[in-house]
Amino acid sequence: LALALHQDGNDAEAICEFDLAIEQRANEPMLLANRAAVLLALGRLTDAEQSCRHALSVQPDNFTALYNLGLALESMGRVGEATAPLRAALDIRPNALGVARVLARVAVAMNDPDSARRVLPMLLAKPEKSTLILIGDLYQTCSDIESAWRIWGQAAANPALAVRASGTAGNRATQS
Repeated sequence: LALALHQDGNDAEAICEFDLAIEQRANEPMLLANRAAVLLALGRLTDAEQSCRHALSVQPDNFTALYNLGLALESMGRVGEATAPLRAALDIRPNALGVARVLARVAVAMNDPDSARRVLPMLLAKPEKSTLILIGDLYQTCSDIESAWRIWGQAAANPALAVRASGTAGNRATQS
């Protein structure tokens, strides 16, 4: 019921349902991990982090808890801490594109070429217009400036991304 409420956009009600279920099954990792997803949607990042950590204390390899913990930490600006749970989530599900996107953002923010190299092939395998700038940023993180500019050029060719792409590319040029 709680997940259905969340999918319908009734996040406050979903939290109440999760809390009732957790009262009966306090150490159920999936309840805690899914509750964290709703808390993230509500912007309750610290509560989401705590719910994920509780789930992981019971089941350290819970994919959903690892992913949501990475999201919560990234959202709180704690990108350095977000790397480990996101990498662990990718170890469990190597083709999880959503995790790859978040880890890509973290890799760029941390200037972490190892994480960038890990997710770049996944994003290139299923390139989306919305990820072109991120892919360019990943190439730059890996010190492949030629490929970064090529990708940023593709992004700039899309009018919806042109302003952001030129701003990103310009910022990158001044940072190099």
